[in-house]
Amino acid sequence: MGEFARAAALYERAAEIQPDDYQALVFADQAYRSLGEQERGLDAQRRALAIAEQALARDPTDARALVLSAAGLISAGRPDEARAWIERACTLEPDEPHCRYNAACAYVLLGEHERALDMLETIDIGAMANRAWMEHDIELDPLRDHPRFRDLMARAR
Repeated sequence: MGEFARAAALYERAAEIQPDDYQALVFADQAYRSLGEQERGLDAQRRALAIAEQALARDPTDARALVLSAAGLISAGRPDEARAWIERACTLEPDEPHCRYNAACAYVLLGEHERALDMLETIDIGAMANRAWMEHDIELDPLRDHPRFRDLMARAR
């Protein structure tokens, strides 16, 4: 909804309440970056990656941990590992739309925009509950002027 400061605070609080949950910190990172607070975002991302790596040590089939943490690997200078995690997640959950959406976001961060668009085009955006999220997701900013992306968003309305 664009309320990034409130979102960051709530995600940080969620991370305090449930310290083994990497997801709140992944989303805090996005909120901080949307606010232009890159260092705070990177800090949240580093904490999220550490927790996700622990979760994956317990359950290497956790597709959500794999795909949501790919951005942390990219920021940590581990792009090949990020690609492997994305591919593993999509193999484990090939039809899950949120997995495919987050994979697309990671591909954007890797600079693989056409691959990201290919992934987004396999999702019924109009049926996703988080269409508003997509409109504000900073990770998709590099795609916003791309004709395929504009067409995708127009069809989702």
